[in-house]
Amino acid sequence: MDLRARIVGKPVLSSDGFKPYVGAVEKAFGADVAFGMLVKLHDGDGKPGARDGHYKGAVRVPVNGPMDEGQINTSYVERSNLTLRMAQRRWSRRTNATSKSLRHHKAAIGLHVGWYNFVRVHETLRCAPAMQLGVSDRLWSVADLVRDALAEPIPVVAAPPPPGPPAGQLDLAGMPRLTLIRGGNV
Repeated sequence: MDLRARIVGKPVLSSDGFKPYVGAVEKAFGADVAFGMLVKLHDGDGKPGARDGHYKGAVRVPVNGPMDEGQINTSYVERSNLTLRMAQRRWSRRTNATSKSLRHHKAAIGLHVGWYNFVRVHETLRCAPAMQLGVSDRLWSVADLVRDALAEPIPVVAAPPPPGPPAGQLDLAGMPRLTLIRGGNV
């Protein structure tokens, strides 16, 4: 639904073979979409109890609306995901660079998207994508990006109140955890 709200006109969408996408795309776009799936085939597919085996290939399946089967691919989004994983180590598995909070994670993604579109010169374009699209008339520096990022107001989110004790238990908040009894033997 969020994607539908951000797109004008009738888009062309491709996805992998994850079945819930069919219903989700239909619910969000109805007939206003050309949608196809790239379904990967493996040895053992369709056999009860069989595990996914070796990759055998993929089939392009038009799902909704007229579209050329050549338009059905996931290469662009996979390349975008790889670029994000390589530039932002927090997306990698088994790393100590993970985001410690959602706020920091969102900020890191925002900086990556800004850098990728406004600062980085792309080899095929020979400029930044924002310049190619006419969104910017110049190549930004990292300092420009950081300055603009810091100029954005930081939303203040009130922390939820701490939960009280479960029903039937005493509220021990503020109570001492250790009591010293004088006069005992060691």
